[in-house]
Parts: sequence; structure tokens; C-alpha cells
Amino acid sequence: MIVLYNAMQAKRSEVHFADLAYGIDLAYSNKSALTRICDKLEQHGLIARRRSDDGDRRRVLLALTESGRVLVETLAAPEPGLAR
Repeated sequence: MIVLYNAMQAKRSEVHFADLAYGIDLAYSNKSALTRICDKLEQHGLIARRRSDDGDRRRVLLALTESGRVLVETLAAPEPGLAR
């Protein structure tokens, strides 16, 4: 979710699945694990998936939902009273 959040901060509303896998160093290893993680995040309403508009049905775009964005921002917020 952090990689997706970073993409949102960079003014990108969506991230290709392959870019996400590369961003967390799964590009050449266990993409099925990332698929399962994305399945769970989607079931909980934290991310949304859609097929790419470029006609390649293999390309999947991922985006944080509003709930996902709120969760990541909450987790990333510094704890009051703790030094950074």
C-alpha cells in the first residue's frame, strides 16, 4: 500500500501491477504472493483494480480507494509525543 500511496503523492492516480511488483522487489520472484495480497486488500476495500485502457488485458492498474488512502495516512502520521 505504501508504493501505491507514493504513486498517489506523485500525482499518479493508478499504478500498473508490474510497477508495484518492481517497487517492492517482487518483479522477478513471487508475483503470485503479490496477487494474493492485492486480493485481500481489494476484499477489504483498500484498493481497486481495473484493466488497462491500452487494449492489453494482461495489464492491471491498481489504485488506493479513499479508505485505503485514509488508512495509509493514519499509519504514516507521526505518533503525538514521539520524536522523529
